[in-house]
Amino acid sequence: MKNVICSLWLLLLLIASPLVLAIPPYLGVTVGENLSFTNSSCIAATKKVLENEGFQKIVQYQNGTTVFAAYQTSEPYRYKAVVKCLSDAGVIMVVAVADVAKNAKQKTEHLLQKIRQYHNLKAVSIKSSSAPSISPYLGISVGKNGSFANSSCSAAAKEVLKNDGFQKVVPYNNGKTVFAAYHNRQPYRYKVVVKCLSDAKVIMVVAVAERARSAKKKADSLRRKIQNYRGSRTDSATNAKKNTKSLRWKSLKFRGSRSYSVKKWLNPFQGVETLLQQDFRQNNRDKRLIIQTISTGGSFVDSVIINGAVLVKKGRSWQVESAANNIATAGTYGFFHGEAKWVKIGSEQYGVLFLDSGGHMGYNFQSFFIVAAVGNQMTKLFQLDDAGRNNAAAGCLPKCESYKTELKFVPGKHPDYFDIQAITTGTVQKRELFSVSGTKYQRVK
Repeated sequence: MKNVICSLWLLLLLIASPLVLAIPPYLGVTVGENLSFTNSSCIAATKKVLENEGFQKIVQYQNGTTVFAAYQTSEPYRYKAVVKCLSDAGVIMVVAVADVAKNAKQKTEHLLQKIRQYHNLKAVSIKSSSAPSISPYLGISVGKNGSFANSSCSAAAKEVLKNDGFQKVVPYNNGKTVFAAYHNRQPYRYKVVVKCLSDAKVIMVVAVAERARSAKKKADSLRRKIQNYRGSRTDSATNAKKNTKSLRWKSLKFRGSRSYSVKKWLNPFQGVETLLQQDFRQNNRDKRLIIQTISTGGSFVDSVIINGAVLVKKGRSWQVESAANNIATAGTYGFFHGEAKWVKIGSEQYGVLFLDSGGHMGYNFQSFFIVAAVGNQMTKLFQLDDAGRNNAAAGCLPKCESYKTELKFVPGKHPDYFDIQAITTGTVQKRELFSVSGTKYQRVK
């Protein structure tokens, strides 16, 4: 009888555990916070630890701050892992996928402990190859936000996951972690873990999928939805919602497009995602810049359409000052995989710097462009194609290429806009200068 009770208790623990979600693969996550390290030392330590732990395939993603690894390169995979290093936030996150439930969490704790012990090592050389070719596949997405509470982040994650069709959503660790399964049976389709780190102002989403491209796409999509959901409850947005009745839905018409209303930008239509929303002051006036995206499909050649607007506050109302549809296209598989950063491009001029990155058949590439308001029109003010490339995963054909470009904004001759210095290092080395002429940045010869 005692054995029966123990067996039933163990079964209940397995069913209730957020690390399990009833069917394999099983997810475990461990986060180290308030750490001091550089991303390069963290990546080097991670590679060394994974190699020592017997992982056969270790891949540093696009020479960035993420490392993927597989214990076996064929079935059974036993373990897969992803490590994310965020030196500016002082955070290292380890996620493990295992085919035995109890092993997932134990493996993450063990790997993090080893990485912390090794993080002062000099860089090690481990040959990176293409991503592991057996399922399940891992995708990770990280977003940096302003102040938020773990409870609000967890609540947003639960709502987003449920609205996205996930059938089992389990909060864990006082709201810092949320586990979810799309199907509570085989085939599971997706499993997800969301990590809310209010102290580091970071939200991380890891997705596990049966198809490689689906994992990253799902992680990015969920992370943005969670950030937008949480962001809709910030003070400024809450006040805007309260003032909805008092808003005058005044619109401005622009040649070649339909009218732009405040309501469209504050409450986007279905299928439109808000990528970035930033309040700022310009010429002693309160303004808000909004960037929205619309997916064009789900294949490799599909991208997202970027729309944007600047709203200006007049009394208790918002009015459209500048707006445009179809400013630019970016991304692949109908999703924007890069970064969109708020930047100061002049003494009182602001815009959004897009780092568009992607890869195909082992070739990774990067490009830059800036979207900003010029008069009453939002426009692509700057574009730099071929800002970075790496073809190591493709076997360095026709030759090895590995370079990247850094942009610096410096005062120039233009009274309103800074000049842009583009500094490229690696297998291609060059310095270029761009200055505003008319309504675009032009290369200075």
